[in-house]
Amino acid sequence: MGFLRETVVFAAVVAIIYIPWMLLVYAALRACGVPVRLLPCKGRGFPQEVTLRKLGERKFVLIEGVFLWGLPCFVTLTVFDYVTHKYFGAPHHSLSPASLIAGLLIWSALGYCFGLKTWSKSSRWDFELDS
Repeated sequence: MGFLRETVVFAAVVAIIYIPWMLLVYAALRACGVPVRLLPCKGRGFPQEVTLRKLGERKFVLIEGVFLWGLPCFVTLTVFDYVTHKYFGAPHHSLSPASLIAGLLIWSALGYCFGLKTWSKSSRWDFELDS
């Protein structure tokens, strides 16, 4: 399968999965009383991240790392792998329940690590911005 075709399919899968997922997570946060905006807004910095930081480290890591990075990566890559195999004959990994659960756990753990890194990076960023 050509690089251009793979890139187009991947971009389509990301647009179809990640954007609605992000809007769904932000809508759920708004329903729970967290004042996040559903669409990006103008201004300096990352207002969503600043709003989520006010929830504390544990909730920030869970939302930003696991729900907004780890799970969408898992679903996007799983769907991309399935689509490229089914429609383009690319090599395919098994979609057995055990491999899906293992992938979900791995991507959730990676998302947690990503959230921790983002938390520490954003706290340095806020400190430097206030100085």
